[in-house]
Amino acid sequence: MGVPGGRAYADGMATRAATTARRVAELCRRGGDSRVLRAAVLAEVRPAIAFDAYAFLMTDPETRVGTAPLAEVPEIAKLPELIRLRYTSAINRWTALDPGRCATLAGATGGDLSRSPLWRELLSGYGVTDLATLPLADQFGCWGFLDLWRCGGQEPRFTPAEQARLTSLAPDLTAGLRAAQAGTFAEPPGPVSALDAPVVLLLSGRLALLDQTPRTDAHLRLLLPTSPGAAPVPAAAFNVAAQLLAVEAGADDGPPTARAQLAGPEWISLRAARLGGQQGSTGQPGSTDRPGSTGKPGGAGDPDGMGRPGSTGEPGSGRIAVTVEPVAPAGRIELYGRACGLTGRERELLHRLARGADTRQLAREMRLSPHTVQDHLKSVFAKTGSGTRGILLARALGTLRGPGEPGPRPAPGPRLQPVPGG
Repeated sequence: MGVPGGRAYADGMATRAATTARRVAELCRRGGDSRVLRAAVLAEVRPAIAFDAYAFLMTDPETRVGTAPLAEVPEIAKLPELIRLRYTSAINRWTALDPGRCATLAGATGGDLSRSPLWRELLSGYGVTDLATLPLADQFGCWGFLDLWRCGGQEPRFTPAEQARLTSLAPDLTAGLRAAQAGTFAEPPGPVSALDAPVVLLLSGRLALLDQTPRTDAHLRLLLPTSPGAAPVPAAAFNVAAQLLAVEAGADDGPPTARAQLAGPEWISLRAARLGGQQGSTGQPGSTDRPGSTGKPGGAGDPDGMGRPGSTGEPGSGRIAVTVEPVAPAGRIELYGRACGLTGRERELLHRLARGADTRQLAREMRLSPHTVQDHLKSVFAKTGSGTRGILLARALGTLRGPGEPGPRPAPGPRLQPVPGG
C-alpha cells in the first residue's frame, strides 16, 4: 500500500511543475533586461523547487567566465572566497557538465560532500546539504549558469525529480538569456562613452581588493547596479581573476577573460593576469608545469582528482591585475553574431562585411556564388532584425545613434545578503 495522499501529492507537484515551466517559458519569450528576467525566473522556480540561496550568473559565451551575477549569499564579505573556490574546484564545475542538464554536488561526490573543496572550506559552514547546478548553453555558446543551495529541511538533497524539472527549464532559459544579450546591441549609445578612463584593479591571490584606478568605482556601478550608499562589488573582476587561479590549479583551461555589458550597447572586456613579471604559485604565470604534477585534476599533485586549490601552492600568493577596456571590434562582432544565433558561416560573413567587403568580394573571399552570399545576408538580416547593411553593422560595431540611424564606423581596433544590484 502507498502512503495515504501520495498520489494526490504527486499529481499536485506535477501540476505545479507544469505551471512553473509554462510561466518561465513566457518570461523568456518576453525577453528584456537579463537581470529582470533572472529575478522573475527565480521567483517562479522557488515555490516549485525549494532552495535557500542562489547564484545566477551571465557568462561570456566563448570563455564561459561569469560576468553579471544575481545572487543571495549568507555573507557578502565571503563573496571573493566563494568565487575563488567555485572556480578552482573542478568537481561539478559548470564548464564540465552537460549543457542544459542539472547536476548536484551530492551526486558528483557520491554523497560525500567533503570531497569538494568548495563545500569543505566554505559551504559546510553554512549548513549547505546540496548544490544544484544548471549550465545554460547551446550551439552558440554558454550564456550563464544557475547554482541553487539547499540547507537541510525536509529534503536535504535535490531529488532526481527536481533535477529533471530544472533540466526541463534549460532550453527556454538559455534562449531567453541569449535573446537578452542580443537585445542590448539595438540600444543607442549615450552621448559620451561610459568607459571614459582607464580601469585597473589589483587583487591578491585570495581576491582581496588591494588597489584600483580612480574612476573604477563609477564603472563598477554601471556594470553591477549598486545603491548610492554602498560600495560597488567588483564581482566581474573577481570572476576573471578566479578563472586565472583555476587555470593555474588545473581545474579549467579557458582564458581568464570575459566580455560584459557596461551601459546600453557598450560592452567591455575584462582580463586577468599576474602582475608584471611575478610568477604564480605554479612557478610560471598561467602555467601548471612543475615536478610531480600534471597540472590537471587527477595528476600527481592532485591525488583525489578534485582540482584542489592547494595542489598549486598557497592560493593567497602573488598579485593579480584585472584590466577593463572597450571590447575590440572583432570581439564585439563575434559576440553579437552568437547572441543573434548566427551560424559560423554567417558570423564569418559579418566579420568580412565589417572590414568593408561588398557582395562580390564576399563571394570571392568565401568561395561562394553571389547568389549564395545574398541568401546568407537575408538570413543574417532576419536573425538580427536589421533591414539594411548599415543598421546591421552599426549594431555589430556599436555605432547606432538612434532607431534605424547608423553612425560613423569606428577605427578597427542564513540571513541572506543580496549582492548589490542582485
